[in-house]
Amino acid sequence: CMNFLMNAFHHLPICILAVIISTVAFSLLEEAPADLMFYWSVGGYQELFIFIIIVVATLVWSPQFGVTMGMGLTMIRLLKHSTRSRVQILGRDPITYTFKNIDDDENSDILLEEIEKVMVVKIPEPLIFSNVSDLRTSLKRLEKHGSLKVHPSYPLPLRQMLSPTTSGQVSLKYLVIDLFGMTYIDISALQALREIVDAYSRRNICVMFTRPKIPDLRHKFCKSGISELQSNSIKALRLSSCATVLPRDILELVYEGIFKTIDDALEAIDILESLDSSTSYVAESGLLPSRATSRWV
Repeated sequence: CMNFLMNAFHHLPICILAVIISTVAFSLLEEAPADLMFYWSVGGYQELFIFIIIVVATLVWSPQFGVTMGMGLTMIRLLKHSTRSRVQILGRDPITYTFKNIDDDENSDILLEEIEKVMVVKIPEPLIFSNVSDLRTSLKRLEKHGSLKVHPSYPLPLRQMLSPTTSGQVSLKYLVIDLFGMTYIDISALQALREIVDAYSRRNICVMFTRPKIPDLRHKFCKSGISELQSNSIKALRLSSCATVLPRDILELVYEGIFKTIDDALEAIDILESLDSSTSYVAESGLLPSRATSRWV
């Protein structure tokens, strides 16, 4: 394109071209001080660092090299931002009974409750091929340390219930994944999510999903085999007598592993734990209240 357009400016005097370039350069210089002050006031130090590198590279080497370096640094920042998973570990507010991010500084003054043998996490973003690998790593860090703020080399877990199985400690048995912010999932991420569910199923950890926002997510889970893995992990609890205790519609929903709210998933976990310990106790004490049936159906 430049080869054809440059011929149209061939007969222009050099002074005219110099005036055009000088006008553009002066207009940029007029706006630069205000922009630099704005970046400095709001803490945009990374943008200022890239700006200084571009200016130095342009003055020392050439404008082409400076522009190329600026584009390269911007692409690196963009890739780093898109590949970082923003998974959150949730705890329940004892006052409002809502689930909040434990690692959020705004909730540092609130003693959020966590459920024994259960880890509740939230995926607040679309899941694509670029960030699903970091999701796998983040889940391992949350299970081991209970927080993403802890460095992976830290030897001890912050929460005993999320620590590996040792004598006197409680191992993780249920993983509840809140999908409220996940508005899209591609095929590569779906395959990786299936591998994550499969890895937890092999460790006898039941994975449950809540609040799906994708309309055909159940169909995708069924076709990819995630629903089958969830059903097999529930059946691995040796709850052969569930069919005689639970209503059929609730039993199918428990096997499917997708719930409308986090509270519904936790209520299903309470039922499974009670059935695992004593099925007769559930039948005698009436563990399933009418409100649970009306909410799930």
